[in-house]
Amino acid sequence: MWKWLEPQLLNAKCDACSGIVSNSELVAIADKTGSNVFLSADAGDNWDGPFPTGVEHATLSLVGKQFWLVERNSACASKDGMAWRDLPQGMPFGKIVASFGSTHISIERRRFNILRSGDGSET
Repeated sequence: MWKWLEPQLLNAKCDACSGIVSNSELVAIADKTGSNVFLSADAGDNWDGPFPTGVEHATLSLVGKQFWLVERNSACASKDGMAWRDLPQGMPFGKIVASFGSTHISIERRRFNILRSGDGSET
């Protein structure tokens, strides 16, 4: 059965959410612009954050066990949702998933094609 959550921290500091992912250890929610992430280690009962990401208007993805935020001009990744590092330039914006080996696949609702990287999005 679905249950309505009333997370006080999210209600107080997050105007709206743009994405949610989980790596089986943490649940991450990006705020409306993707410039901040909130984290829960107990399936959404309690939340920590906001943790600044350094990007805006980004899409939140889970790539392997890492959280990724990708927007048109920049992208960043985090293992813990708190400390974010830049990803290589030229990352396609949109939702990204890890497939077999080092293959990444990207989709975006405003783009007509599906993009694929065979080198773990290094180039």
